[in-house]
Amino acid sequence: MAHLWFITVHPMLDGNGRLARTLTDLALAQDERLPRRFYSLSVQIMKNKAAYYDALEHAQRGSLAVNDWLEWFLAQVETAAREGFREIGRVLARTAFWAEVERLRVPERQRKVLSGVLAPMSPELSISNRRYRAIAGVSRATSKRDLAELAEKGLVVPFGAARAASYRVNLDPFLPDAFRKEE
Repeated sequence: MAHLWFITVHPMLDGNGRLARTLTDLALAQDERLPRRFYSLSVQIMKNKAAYYDALEHAQRGSLAVNDWLEWFLAQVETAAREGFREIGRVLARTAFWAEVERLRVPERQRKVLSGVLAPMSPELSISNRRYRAIAGVSRATSKRDLAELAEKGLVVPFGAARAASYRVNLDPFLPDAFRKEE
């Protein structure tokens, strides 16, 4: 409720939204009484900016009934918490993946490519023969052989065919059971 009322009062010329999101994250952290939080409501709200503004406008008009606002807001808290949980799973899977790379004694050239694909800012977890060659600076034949070796070790999985053939880094087996989607 503090978030809604702060935005409604709008005490400053600029920065009310940022400050309201920060205060809300702080209030949630204090309420949870945990040393760390693994999710951000502010990030979740910014992912749904249009819906956020719609929910605010709806709550601020007319009778100031807040049931719809609370329902929307709590759904965002739940989604943020779920995304944080998924991110923890992804971090654990990557950690286990790199432990397996170490255990299998993957050659440095292949590690370099895997590292490039798994870099935090990498847009996707897949690699084509062309991308492999660009990262490793090797020939087409070496790239093809290296990718086949990585697939044989279960570290990458082929998909596509012919010129569209690529490999996806195989993090699935390394994801702890608690983080697997319910089917």
